Amino acid sequence: MNDAHLKHKKELDSLLTLRFQKFNKSQIMNV
Repeated sequence: MNDAHLKHKKELDSLLTLRFQKFNKSQIMNV
């Protein structure tokens, strides 16, 4: 159960990172 939770957290983190990077790119383009 712990392993599954850790894997899920890693996937969630990478997802958030991807979204954050896209957000930063759009912000830079708008400026």
